[in-house]
Amino acid sequence: MKKLRGESNGRSERMHVLVSEFLITASPDYMNGLSDEEQRRYFETAVDHLKEKYSAENMLYATVHMDEATPHMHVGIVPITEDGRLSAKDFFNGKLKMKAIQDDFHRHMVENGFDLVRGEPSEKKHENVHQYKINQREPELERLNAEIALKEKQREELEKQNKAVQAVIEVKKESLTAKAEELKMPTIEHEKAWLKKDKVIVPERELHALYAYAEQKTKTAAELAGQLKSETQEKERWQSIARQKQIGRMKKTNGFRNCRVGSIQKLKRPKRKCGASLQRNLRKNKRQDLRQEVKEELTTLRTENEELSAENKVLIIQRNSEAAESLKLKQELDKRNGQYAEVLSFAKKQNQTLEKVAGENKALKKENKTLKERVAVLEQWKDKMVQWAKEKLPKMRKLAASFFVRLECLEKPINTRTMN
Repeated sequence: MKKLRGESNGRSERMHVLVSEFLITASPDYMNGLSDEEQRRYFETAVDHLKEKYSAENMLYATVHMDEATPHMHVGIVPITEDGRLSAKDFFNGKLKMKAIQDDFHRHMVENGFDLVRGEPSEKKHENVHQYKINQREPELERLNAEIALKEKQREELEKQNKAVQAVIEVKKESLTAKAEELKMPTIEHEKAWLKKDKVIVPERELHALYAYAEQKTKTAAELAGQLKSETQEKERWQSIARQKQIGRMKKTNGFRNCRVGSIQKLKRPKRKCGASLQRNLRKNKRQDLRQEVKEELTTLRTENEELSAENKVLIIQRNSEAAESLKLKQELDKRNGQYAEVLSFAKKQNQTLEKVAGENKALKKENKTLKERVAVLEQWKDKMVQWAKEKLPKMRKLAASFFVRLECLEKPINTRTMN
């Protein structure tokens, strides 16, 4: 930009406001309630009003921002009076002038079909444009921080669930191992009673079949434990991926925040430099050249602002993509948790079956033990009976022989008497 030096009315020119910027918007509910076509007409009507009021030649730029919480437009006006002076004070200084500007804008918009409600005057101070943009971005940053905190909380809950599932898996694994050890019993030998009758409660082939069934269930339980282990490792891998994605999102959010602060600082410095240069070099007879140079400078700034807006849109798209990917990852983890629940339910049923089989085996062992005790008692009685027979049988034979001899002796006299 050319460096102009000079004096106005015999005095060094004081600090002048080169550009006055208007912020055209409405309440968030009203602006977001308009369609795209109505929003376009809203901003075009506002620009027409400003051109009519301040001259189209004095309007340097009109930029619409749709990428923030509330659609709004920045309009730059060079405050040049009819007699060629650069004086923002003549246009905007004082509450009465600002109130008249707002009233005229409200009247013009209502006449063109927009149902705007004029706000009540207040003692609040207006923020500058940069502070307004910062405040506009604060809710988005808060939302991003809340989303990050929510994702972190979900990650912690998933880790807690993983630890709980791991604990249940360990408990089930120990229980299944204990049941498997209990089921590894020696084969109960088949015994018969001394009367040569089968007194075993369970037939031998059924007992072997029961053992085979118990061994099969033990193998099934071991396979389930292995499957649970592999599923747990897979879940840990997905959780590691989720943590890496979370770290990436945090880095991008910090980059977005730094980019926002840098863009604001980057816009401030050229405007201050431009203002200082123009304030030192402004001359009345060079007003047209100055306006052109200001337009070129502000065009450059607008181009940089549009580039920053494009970068901001790219960051927003990346953030939405990351959010979608995070949602997909969460759905995958929920699906995995459902599979874990099914496996644990199946393992629980198998454990109940094994407990039932173990109970039946315990009852069979008890009955078999009772049967062995009875067989042992019968064997003792058999030995006693054999011993008693060996001891008493000869005496009984002698006694029987003596008995039969005496009986024969008694029968002879009776026969003799009968013959007589």
